[in-house]
Amino acid sequence: MSEEVDILPALLLPLAGPEQFDEEDMDQLPMDLQYLPEDKTREPDPDIRTMLLEALLKVVSEIIYPFFNCPLFTSAR
Repeated sequence: MSEEVDILPALLLPLAGPEQFDEEDMDQLPMDLQYLPEDKTREPDPDIRTMLLEALLKVVSEIIYPFFNCPLFTSAR
């Protein structure tokens, strides 16, 4: 995603819990999601979690969709 609009951490942070990751995995996360406190809790409201997941799906589909318009995929249809 563009660095000007970095919406992923805002969508992912409420979904993150207290899980600990090794250094290699931690370095691949956005800065806002690295080294969260041990008492970090996931969003408790299931409706809000659902909305966040739906928003993530929309963002990912907008990123991936252009790849399905390339000749590799359009000729197979």
